Amino acid sequence: IMKKYLLYTMLFIIPIWIVLLGADDSLSHRIRCANSSFSQPLYDMYNVTDSFDILICGNSRASVQYNPFILDSILECNSYNLGYDGCAVNIQLVKYEQWCKHHSNPKYIIYNIDLWTMNETRGNNREQIFPYFTIDRKLMRSMDIYHDYTIAEKFIPFSRYIGHKNMIEGVLVDSISFYKGYYGFDWEWQQTNVRHNQDLYKCACDSNMIELFCDFIEKQQVKNIEILFVYAPMFHTILKNSPDIQKMYDMYGNIANQYNISILAYNTEIMCQDSTLFYNKMHLNQTGSELFTT
Repeated sequence: IMKKYLLYTMLFIIPIWIVLLGADDSLSHRIRCANSSFSQPLYDMYNVTDSFDILICGNSRASVQYNPFILDSILECNSYNLGYDGCAVNIQLVKYEQWCKHHSNPKYIIYNIDLWTMNETRGNNREQIFPYFTIDRKLMRSMDIYHDYTIAEKFIPFSRYIGHKNMIEGVLVDSISFYKGYYGFDWEWQQTNVRHNQDLYKCACDSNMIELFCDFIEKQQVKNIEILFVYAPMFHTILKNSPDIQKMYDMYGNIANQYNISILAYNTEIMCQDSTLFYNKMHLNQTGSELFTT
């Protein structure tokens, strides 16, 4: 009786499992190939075969503010923007490490530093890895450390997409102008930016993340990869209203001195007072990003 029960159970489960696998593979492929800000930042990792002299790392203030086309044309190099929207240093470094598994090492890293870099991201944008669960288990396991994927999400086909209908529909209809990791937004200044948020402007200084960052720096220097820190422009009221600007300068200054890293500071430039170059206080719009990169 037990053998019959197991046989019938398997005969019931296997067809469902095959259907779920097919649906998972089909949807994952469509999402990976979608022309969206959700999909494109990881798509190139597996499909671009070029070697790059310069990699740009950081959060969304990297991905939307450093234009590789302009860098390449002026510096006569080949650069790629590895900025990761909504993610702090721990996730940024996972992406960098995964990138280097598929590409040769760069000669230089431009690392965008700011108030929010030395935080620990947990759970934010965790769905962005969903389409890669079946083709890159190492990526999934690396992200799982911070995103805590459930057993069902990791091992039952298609289950991770259940409950994310709006996200999926948004990804499939989205369309951006994406170039070598960079996507500029041709948006006007958002009027809600007149409000100030001192909690948002506090300096993240997680000791574990600082240690992780310093370990990253040491590993790159062993490989003779030169690192440059950059304070990209942010709207001047952040400097005025943040309680932690000096703490930020001191933290990165100490790291830079320890590892003999140069810092370029653009966060006090005159352009930081021109709201027409920003779409919010933390991000330049496309016009602003082109001016900054130049």
